[in-house]
Amino acid sequence: MGPGGIEESVKAFFRAKAWALLHDPPHKMWALYGTLRLTGRGHEEEALEVWRRLGLNDVFGDPAECKEIVRRADDMASTSDRWITNFSFAGVREVFEYDQLHNVFNPRLSTPIGQLERRELEEFLGQLAGKLKRFTDPREAYHALYALYEVGWTARGLPPSLADTRAPTHTLFDHTYATTLTLNLLWPDGEVGGYAVLVDIPGIQQVVGAARKAGDFWAGSWMISAITWLTLWPFAWEFGADVLLKPSPRYNPYYHAMLCAQLGGDDRLWNSFENLYSSLYPGGLPSFEPRHAVRQPVIPGTACLILPKERPNGQKLERSSLEKEVRERFEKAFELVLTLASGESAVGEEPYAAFFKLLSGGAPGAERAPKPVVKLFRIVRDNEPKAFESLLKPRVYVADIGELYAKWLKTVKGEPGAAGRRWRS
Repeated sequence: MGPGGIEESVKAFFRAKAWALLHDPPHKMWALYGTLRLTGRGHEEEALEVWRRLGLNDVFGDPAECKEIVRRADDMASTSDRWITNFSFAGVREVFEYDQLHNVFNPRLSTPIGQLERRELEEFLGQLAGKLKRFTDPREAYHALYALYEVGWTARGLPPSLADTRAPTHTLFDHTYATTLTLNLLWPDGEVGGYAVLVDIPGIQQVVGAARKAGDFWAGSWMISAITWLTLWPFAWEFGADVLLKPSPRYNPYYHAMLCAQLGGDDRLWNSFENLYSSLYPGGLPSFEPRHAVRQPVIPGTACLILPKERPNGQKLERSSLEKEVRERFEKAFELVLTLASGESAVGEEPYAAFFKLLSGGAPGAERAPKPVVKLFRIVRDNEPKAFESLLKPRVYVADIGELYAKWLKTVKGEPGAAGRRWRS
């Protein structure tokens, strides 16, 4: 495939993901009620109007080219709800109006959803469009849309639409962000496939307890957090953050901080992050500082990716090579963090440079890493030089979703011997 073909493949990939995120408009509930519409027509036309107002035709093109595969992803992401609602509301044509969001674990708990005003919706779309127009690269535009869409809505204090008023346990954002993740299992041909990748770092408690003082316990946790994130980041950047099942990229300060550094821009571009995080703390925060966000050990030592069977550039992704690639990414992340902690050199290698740029803040030498991390590294180096190398050996499991799905279909269809076969991860 030539350069032009690769560019078009990447554009098609992120066009589908952007449309998966917007295939239901943020005001869907009120559009169905007929109380708030931008076009005077149905919610699908409303979604197209949102796409147009955000100026996404310029960077992604016409979403009509990906509607069918997104429709399938929408169906898959809604399957459990629709099994229930299509049976319970069979024959009911009227829109079921409801304005309470219920706790999925305890439905007796609920919170009311207020009315969204047209002015609020138009101001939100106008502000988001203004932020997105600076991005002309499909990958960068998608990352910005994915990060700013829900955060911008929440930071403005707007009421979330229910995804389905008949199953009021999750918002429209829950559904559309799940749809983008599900799209990975259908790309590029609409057939179920792709891979679930589990990365697990054993011996975490040994690493955390390797140092002697309380400050160093934090440092051990941070090193594991940083290594896990740097293992995942190349995949999140290449395929889109939606491939992260655990940790979730939604409301994730590491992801938001990385975008601030990776994509650049001034405070006006990313002020939604500051508004969001300030609202989450009593008394608020003075500002959202990306360099502070990545110094917190909030990324767990076990992570899961959902990857498609084809890269954005059209290259096929094989199970065997994927497992090798994940291990290599882990080894690279491990090497970079230890290099940072030892104060040997700065890291300018992509796609990792943004993370280390945030950490350094322009400080020289060993001060590029948090001081407790440097201290922990020296303690371990002086007492047990091979401690980290022997402890941090990741377990990587790759499951072929297409293969498992085919076996499941044979089982539910009752094919002889299918139920007794062993499934291999």
